[in-house]
Amino acid sequence: MFRILSFLLIVGSLIWLYNFGKKNGFTISDLFKKFFSNFKNLFNNISSLKNELFAQKIKIIKNIFYTITTSLFLVMAISAFLPAIIIGENLSGIFLLIHVSFAPFFAISLAITIVLFAHSNQFAKSDFIYQNEIEKNNLPKFNNDGYLKLIFWLIAIFSLPAIISIILNMFPLFGTEGQNILLEIHRYSTLLMFILVVLQSGYLATKFRNELK
Repeated sequence: MFRILSFLLIVGSLIWLYNFGKKNGFTISDLFKKFFSNFKNLFNNISSLKNELFAQKIKIIKNIFYTITTSLFLVMAISAFLPAIIIGENLSGIFLLIHVSFAPFFAISLAITIVLFAHSNQFAKSDFIYQNEIEKNNLPKFNNDGYLKLIFWLIAIFSLPAIISIILNMFPLFGTEGQNILLEIHRYSTLLMFILVVLQSGYLATKFRNELK
């Protein structure tokens, strides 16, 4: 069940990203180029910290942790979903070793990233638009920034069951059935996080499309 569902949702989200990019002037290739460019500049950003003003240091630190967290998430996603979709088996062998080795670093980096970006992702009136400004009874809709903030908080929310469930699963506190339930919670939470990250990539690319070229 999870194999089929994860395959459909992952492929569906990537198709959405392709179509969304086509409509908004970017490609998936542009996203990867930007990601690898940020990753290459990671150590340059770290070394430049001491020469910057405090406000610029905070901005650089946020970019550093965002890049690290994104990189670790890709490693976690590939090592988890590749065997689940292609092989149709639970994690084992080299995939399990990679997943378990990077998991604590990802959890710490994600937590720090959420804290660093929490303030800038507070909802504001400018994040909403009305279809008709005269009819104030109309429900407002999110604009691009509003969607990005909503996705940010959803990722933060779903990261909690994803991390807590797998930590509890390591201890024999809930019996075999309980551990299986915790594993399912972890799987579906991370699947939802993957889809949210794809959505976030699309809206971020729309916001910073000029930087992708």
